Amino acid sequence: MGLQVVPSDSEALAKINAFDEEVNMTIEDLVNSSYLKERIELLKTEVEKAGSTPDEDSKSNIQALQAEIKQTITEAISFPELKEKYEKLVAEILETTKPSVGSDGSSGDENTEDSQVNVNLEANRSFV
Repeated sequence: MGLQVVPSDSEALAKINAFDEEVNMTIEDLVNSSYLKERIELLKTEVEKAGSTPDEDSKSNIQALQAEIKQTITEAISFPELKEKYEKLVAEILETTKPSVGSDGSSGDENTEDSQVNVNLEANRSFV
């Protein structure tokens, strides 16, 4: 989902992997949903019926089905619970990778290369 991490903390890596698995399962559930499959089959049927020169009614039906399918996918991808979990995970990782001030006054960021975290809040996936 745009989270690129090279953590040295195995707990953070486990959380990231668990979240990634949850996202994949959500997408898989959507793809395998009977509603979406029915809409896609209906769209295929409409396109076949329309042939190479569709009339205005056929064009309208095809466009409506395409919009409905896109809307369904968009809603599934922007699932509020996943977005909330993603934001929480990013915050947790950023918090655990903040350099701390050591007792000798050092910033504690000498080993920042070992726990590099790059967060890209823009989604890298495009489904529509």
